[in-house]
Amino acid sequence: MPPGFVYRVNGTSDSANVEVDFFIDLMCPDSKAAWPVLTTVAASYGSLLRLNVHSFPLPYHRVTWLSNKGSFLQPGVPPSNTPKSHTTVNWFCFKWIAKIFEVQEKFYNEPSFMKSDSEIIGELSQVAASLGVSADWVTRSLHSDDTLENNARVAWKYGCSRGVAGTPTFFVNGVFVDAASWDEGKWHSFIDELLKL
Repeated sequence: MPPGFVYRVNGTSDSANVEVDFFIDLMCPDSKAAWPVLTTVAASYGSLLRLNVHSFPLPYHRVTWLSNKGSFLQPGVPPSNTPKSHTTVNWFCFKWIAKIFEVQEKFYNEPSFMKSDSEIIGELSQVAASLGVSADWVTRSLHSDDTLENNARVAWKYGCSRGVAGTPTFFVNGVFVDAASWDEGKWHSFIDELLKL
């Protein structure tokens, strides 16, 4: 099974008719713009569509590696108010992605240029704390958790093996689709045509 996080909602199936692979960088404004579009579209198709979200940090964003690495944190049992799209395994991932997109500008190159990695990790840990996760645990994990580091590296290498060079990048049923600028209507039109086949 390739790396990535399955956005499960409304009965998402492992054998869905349409499978979308969505490669994102949490410091990429275009990934941020595409995020609500794709998650809304995925929710509307239920078991007919499987949305796989892949971390692909781009090297020219200062905080990209650490913020994307945070997607792989697994703090344990989700709170009772966790949306159905967030399984027990990856409940934190999707909350993290949404929250980092919300505060993305704070971590752009200019405001983070003079900060050390430790300072940035401290700020990312506070983001996690706002989601109900221990800031101290996140700080330790981002600093020294080898499994976390390895998972992030494997995800990036997987993107490279698929020919990903920028974000957002989309594959539908294994085929590259130039859909970075698509709105919900365009996605629905495209997917509806596939479902007729």
